[in-house]
Amino acid sequence: MAPLPESNTARWFLDYSDGINEHSMMFRTVSPASMATLKSEVDTFLDTMAPQMFVITIIGMRVALVGSNVSNSTPWTGNATYGTGVMPATLAPREVRFVGRSADGRRNSISVYGTKFVTPDTFRIPSSADTVIEAALLRLANAAALGIGATISGQAPIWKAYANVNFNSYWESEARP
Repeated sequence: MAPLPESNTARWFLDYSDGINEHSMMFRTVSPASMATLKSEVDTFLDTMAPQMFVITIIGMRVALVGSNVSNSTPWTGNATYGTGVMPATLAPREVRFVGRSADGRRNSISVYGTKFVTPDTFRIPSSADTVIEAALLRLANAAALGIGATISGQAPIWKAYANVNFNSYWESEARP
């Protein structure tokens, strides 16, 4: 499959801190998505995840328009924080990753840091086994129908019925002295 330019769609970056590291969550958008709808959907997604999250603090939001590799700040209209409690440093490298693929075979993923999920032996939480994962996947599917969370080709992904849980090697290395 031929690669597409990174700027093939508009990209929205939600910058946040899990209390230890700063992260960015990226959502690609296509028509009919509006800025207000995107912000509302991302806020609702994080509200859905909040029962299984340590406190994350929103730093801000940026947007890079179609054809541009430059992102500019845009006001965040959602909550300033999500979740409860302080994340232990030993969990800082752990991510929960939602994955999907569009009809043309392009992948998409959303990673969330700062979660309270217990890492299962399979490193995967099926939606049938956890109501928060199930609800988060429903939020992502709803957003995709609105043009939010598209793949690089601009198509809506079909989200897998699970979330992967893993320790990200980049953040493991960052934690080492």
